[in-house]
Parts: sequence; C-alpha cells; structure tokens
Amino acid sequence: MVKEIKPRKTRLESQQETRQNLLEAALMLFTELGYETTSIRGICDKAGYSQGAFYSNFNNKSEVLLELLEQYKSFEANSRKQLIDDAGDNFEKALNDMILWFERNDQNISHTILLLEMQLHALRHPEFVKIYNNLMDEQKSFYTKLVQHLFTMRNIEPPFDCSIVAEGLMALGANEAIARRLNPKRKKQNPFSAYLKLIFRIEEK
Repeated sequence: MVKEIKPRKTRLESQQETRQNLLEAALMLFTELGYETTSIRGICDKAGYSQGAFYSNFNNKSEVLLELLEQYKSFEANSRKQLIDDAGDNFEKALNDMILWFERNDQNISHTILLLEMQLHALRHPEFVKIYNNLMDEQKSFYTKLVQHLFTMRNIEPPFDCSIVAEGLMALGANEAIARRLNPKRKKQNPFSAYLKLIFRIEEK
C-alpha cells in the first residue's frame, strides 16, 4: 500500500496555524486564570511555541484579547444572520430559532468570561476604553438591525428605539451565561423567550 504523502504547508498556512493555536491557548488561560494573571510566556508554553513566535503574530497581550472577541463576535453575527436567512418570511421560525440559539449559546461560558475580562481591562486601562467601546458599538449596531428586521417581519412599527432592545439582548445574554452557571435553578427559566415575546407583543399560550 502506497503511503499518502501530505503536501507541505505553505509559510502562510503555518503562520496562520501558529496564530490560531496561540489564540486558543490564550482563550483557555484567560478563562481559567483571568486576563491580568495570564502571561505571554504562559500562552506560549500552553501552545507549545517560543515567545518569538508570539511576537511574530501579536504586538501584545491586549491585541490577543481583542482578536479573540472579534472572532467570536463575527461568528455570533454570521450565525444569527443565518437564522434569519433560513427563516425567510416566517417570523415565528426566526424568533423561535433565535431563542434556541440564545439557550444553546449561554452554555459556552468562556466567551462571556472573555467579555468580562475585557470590561475589567478597559476599566483599569483608559487607553483601551475606545477599543472596547468600538467593538461594543459594532455589536450593538448588528443587533439593532436584527431587531428592526424582526419588527418588519412581524409587520408592526417598533414602539421604541430598536437600539434599546439590542442593548437588552446583549446584557441578557451576558448575564444568563454567568447566572445559570452559578444557579442551576435558572436553567428551568427562559428569560430570552419572555423578553423577546414581550417586545414583539406575543401572548403566551
């Protein structure tokens, strides 16, 4: 039997793999130890690379934190947009799928911890505040457009500024991931469903 020879990775592919491995190692350490406690050396040891490999990909630790959140926000935006696209003109399907997405997503606490670490870093380092606010503004803009689209599908005029609903969804998502981990009884509740149905004037059956 002829052994299959895998093609060698290009320099760019190897660099991208190294970069992603460093990001994944950082995510694990930020979640386990906290951002401030995690060192660049620790990230490199966890990923199995030298510090030279780190500085070939990132300027500093805060750049790693920011890229991790940008990756997650991009995933979040794309997956929720896909929910709406899959629903077509079916408002109930779009709403129910979004509720289920929230329910599944708040079980992944690592990105919620990452967001909390970013908030703490912004509070402690004023030069990081603008970067943090820009990222949150992008997320808020996405959610605002999503809510506006749902109102259009529902065929009703928004009774208030859709950005307020967007901020509510962002806060609720972050809170539930932590609250459910700390209090298992909350798993029996469905605040996402209650909030969205109240906003879109849907009576509970």
